[in-house]
Order: sequence, then C-alpha cells, then structure tokens
Amino acid sequence: MYGVALYLVAGILLLQLMFCLSVFFLRPYAMAKTPEGILQSEREKAGEWMGNLTRFLQSRLQLGIPWQGGGKAAGTNSPTVAP
Repeated sequence: MYGVALYLVAGILLLQLMFCLSVFFLRPYAMAKTPEGILQSEREKAGEWMGNLTRFLQSRLQLGIPWQGGGKAAGTNSPTVAP
C-alpha cells in the first residue's frame, strides 16, 4: 500500500512539473496565433524568401551564369558556329 502511494505522489509531482514547463512552451505558441503574431511571422517568411532569391541571383551573377529568363523564347538557344 505504501509503494502505491509513493508511485501516486511521484506521478502527481511529475505531472505538475510537466504542466509548469509546458507554460514556457505553450505561451510563445499562443502569442504567435494572435493577429499581430501571425502578421509578424508572415513578414519574416516573406523577408526570408526575398533574401534567398536575392542570394540566388547574386550567386548566379558572380559565377557568370546568364539568366535564362530574358528576351529569347524557350528552345531557341542554338549553339553558335565559329567561322
């Protein structure tokens, strides 16, 4: 009987500890779901996307790779013949 009581007390203490720690993990999650938090996260995502695009384009220019989105239609890149 004494062993069961110890397990119950230990279980309750562990449960209380989990609830106390969950406050620190759930509070930021709940704050992010407010309209201001959602707008902030969307702004961060848009900034990250734009930064990645800029880095990609800069790396292509540094390597000397021409950008393929220019004025020619797709499929007209024929090799040039040297005279």
